[in-house]
Amino acid sequence: MSGALDILLTTFPDQWRPKGVPDKNDLRCTSETITSCHRKQLTMKADECCQCHATPIWEGREEQLPMEYVSALGNAIVLHEEDVNISKVYKIEYPNEELSEIPINICNDGHYSDRTLNNIITSAHDLANITAFWPRIVRIDLSNNRLLQISDLNCLTALDTLDLSSNRIEHLSNTSFTNLTHLRVLSLHHNRIQSMDISIIAAKSMHLSHIDLSENELENLDITNFISENPFCSLDYSRNEIQELTNVLNISLNTSKHYESGVVSLQGNLFHIFPDFKELLNLNSIEQLGTVLDLGFDFRDTTIGCDCVLEPYMEKAKNFVKTYWRDYFDVKCDSPPRLKGMSVINVTLDDFVCDLKPNKGCPPGCSCLDIPSKGTLFVDCVNNGLTKFPELPVSKYSHNINLNLSGNKITHIGNVSYLDKITNLDLSQNQLEEINEKAAKALENANIDLSGNSRLVSLPQAIQYRNMCSIHMNNLILDCGCDSKWMENWMDVKSCHKSNDFLCRVEEHGVMPAKDFSVDMLNCFTKDLFLVTVSAAVASFIITLVISATLLFQFRYEVLVILLKFRQKNANAIRPVFNYDAYLSFDTENEDLQKWVYMTLIRHLEAKGYKIFLPPRDLPFGEVRTTATINVLQSTRTFVLILSESYLNQEDQVWTNNEWKYGWNMYKKDPQKNIVLINYDHVSSFDVNHPQIKAFLRVGSQIEFVNVQRNILEQISEKLGPKSVLKGHMNNKTVITPVNLFQVKDTAENFENKNNINYGGKNEKGDNFSNKNIYNLNNGGKDDEGNNFSDTNSDTCAGSEFEISEQNHQVSKTFRDRLSITSDGNIKIKEMKRPVHGLHHYWV
Repeated sequence: MSGALDILLTTFPDQWRPKGVPDKNDLRCTSETITSCHRKQLTMKADECCQCHATPIWEGREEQLPMEYVSALGNAIVLHEEDVNISKVYKIEYPNEELSEIPINICNDGHYSDRTLNNIITSAHDLANITAFWPRIVRIDLSNNRLLQISDLNCLTALDTLDLSSNRIEHLSNTSFTNLTHLRVLSLHHNRIQSMDISIIAAKSMHLSHIDLSENELENLDITNFISENPFCSLDYSRNEIQELTNVLNISLNTSKHYESGVVSLQGNLFHIFPDFKELLNLNSIEQLGTVLDLGFDFRDTTIGCDCVLEPYMEKAKNFVKTYWRDYFDVKCDSPPRLKGMSVINVTLDDFVCDLKPNKGCPPGCSCLDIPSKGTLFVDCVNNGLTKFPELPVSKYSHNINLNLSGNKITHIGNVSYLDKITNLDLSQNQLEEINEKAAKALENANIDLSGNSRLVSLPQAIQYRNMCSIHMNNLILDCGCDSKWMENWMDVKSCHKSNDFLCRVEEHGVMPAKDFSVDMLNCFTKDLFLVTVSAAVASFIITLVISATLLFQFRYEVLVILLKFRQKNANAIRPVFNYDAYLSFDTENEDLQKWVYMTLIRHLEAKGYKIFLPPRDLPFGEVRTTATINVLQSTRTFVLILSESYLNQEDQVWTNNEWKYGWNMYKKDPQKNIVLINYDHVSSFDVNHPQIKAFLRVGSQIEFVNVQRNILEQISEKLGPKSVLKGHMNNKTVITPVNLFQVKDTAENFENKNNINYGGKNEKGDNFSNKNIYNLNNGGKDDEGNNFSDTNSDTCAGSEFEISEQNHQVSKTFRDRLSITSDGNIKIKEMKRPVHGLHHYWV
């Protein structure tokens, strides 16, 4: 119909939109309605009033859609006689019929399981196709039929009122209508509902105002079906069989939110105990209930007991109830018998008591009364034959405990968890033998009766801090000796005007009233002096032990160095057998230090016959440095560390640290080995972080490079001790260790080395060859044609063509730069002022 106004989208005076549903435009809330609300309840806000009393603008003008049964089993379909009209809204109202299910073409896309029904509906396709009417159906009333379940109605997006009361529905599903955001009135009373899914009423998509689920068969109710973030007016669960409220999902309310107002009627249910909302909603205190929830609960005509559970709520509500009376406040007590029929608001707080039985944790033979108004659990176990402290029930409402254990056979105060909660403890006429200090401290705030405990002869000293009025000790005879000197001061300072008759048994004075006891009667000086002396001796010993242990730990490496030096002196009596006398470790990047080592130290030591291993010079080319160093250090007697500032401050100290680690560990394990530390830069121990090197400097075991005698070389020789018997020279035999630095491609017949050093090998014919030193690779020999050549001072390698072997392919660029080919075809090694650097694992 062109030009017609959509009644669901129009605007009009007094239009009201529910909170959270901005697209629902069909409700009116007049000023007269709001005024009427204020007359009944001054504090009611306008939105609260409209939530309950707003009316649809179309009310009374809905057009009925016809319905026709399609089977004798109560199946029906809804028909239409004309096309949908946007100026109209529609209803389906068929109460008191014989429907067994909601008309099957509502929210059904045309697929039906029953073939006969499918044929019928197909034949009436034009009339039965009401898809266009779905968004305009605002009211459904199928009350008093034979419906067994609620089908999916989520297609009815404009549905405002749904009445399915007085049917046979047994379960309420959260898939039936939870997407109907415009649904305002839901009536399901007088069905057979025994269960309902969680989060139906409290679903965020729901904005219900009036919900009626009364007169059903529910036995429990989850909080998600009565607490909502959206406001509502009334939620009626009256006259069900509800016995408890549940929190299946263990939801904790968000205390920063405010859950909206409404009245929940639980009238006429079977509650025996008032719900503990603090525990149910995981709140920290009952006070939070009022700040988070703005709900009213109607518990009238229930079988609620007026006990300790109800007391905290009545304590908070009494003044409010008197000021803001509501009919649903008039809840009557069902128990205990003395309060039955009395209105809860007339019960005094002291009468809200829980009489706990053994099934609630009360000890057998005892009585347990929980009285929250006094904040105390009263437990009476008089003359119960107990030999120890009993286990007590845990109260949710009272923090303190009043415990009467008189007339039992208890010998000790046990280590029970509730001691610090006891405010009154009666232990009279028991068989107490002692009270330990821990128990006395736990009971420091309790009034205690210890009267008639004939076996109790002493008190813990912790009792001296309590007033004597808080402890009763009638007919006690205590041993008042040197250990009880504090009692005289206690009776003077903490005395009580009340009679507290106990006696003191004093050595050499007999039994007397406690008030007559004096320390002057005792001879405690000798005993005290002995105790003081012993205590002082023990304390001194402990202090000395602690200081010694601390110093020993602080200087553990210094002590170890001294012990190793002492052990090494004893080991020097035997002349050791090693390949090398010394291994030199120093910063090879320090040119001044390197010059001193090569030009002075090495010449001096080798002139004296010492076999020295210098890594830059003697490590075989191509050898893995870690493995080679370990092997060399195993066959070296002395590890010589030349300490410089640059040695300690190297950016990459990995290798020097490893050299020290290998040398140090071998020094610890082998008594024939030694470490000599030469302090080249006069480094102070305060500037060294390395613990073992610091220890060497602290014990003065180093050689200072600058000394007044100017005999550093003699000191080094002295520290090295006698030359080793070299393994390679045992029985005056010379052993040459071949190192294949180069491979000979030609067939030179004979290379001879006069000094037999560790550079040599054999040619392809097996003839010997070697070089004199690292700078001169030949001194004599023959060329390919058999001609002799010799040059003892030449730095050239003439008469033969050489190549670098595959195993030594990782040669640094620095080394390659030092090789050159002369005009006559010889290989020449340039002069090396210092060892080649830049390789971590391979050395030239």
